[in-house]
Amino acid sequence: MDLETGDPYLDENNNTVKVDSACAFGQIIDGLLNCQPGSELLNPFYGFDLNTAIRQSSVPDSEFFIESLITEALDPEKEKLISKIDMIQAWRENNNTMKVYIAVTSIIGETYSAENEISAL
Repeated sequence: MDLETGDPYLDENNNTVKVDSACAFGQIIDGLLNCQPGSELLNPFYGFDLNTAIRQSSVPDSEFFIESLITEALDPEKEKLISKIDMIQAWRENNNTMKVYIAVTSIIGETYSAENEISAL
């Protein structure tokens, strides 16, 4: 891996794919949202409390709480590559499933947006 790309990955033919900065930023956000707070020894506040989010996803009217958990995880003070949070919106899909839309911008101007699902099932 060089200094201009993210973590390479394998395509369907097992060939290494070079990752550009936009994809690398997406990898960082994905890693951040799948890292439990306290699991990083050098930065114990880094990560997203997925366990709490899963428990709360089936609680009525918990959309704002889920949004606040994500906002806390994407804090630019904790992840220095995040320049700003453009949008975080959570909405209930059904009784046990919540959908979340995230849009953030990196310090080099790359944007990442994704729609994810949090479910207690």
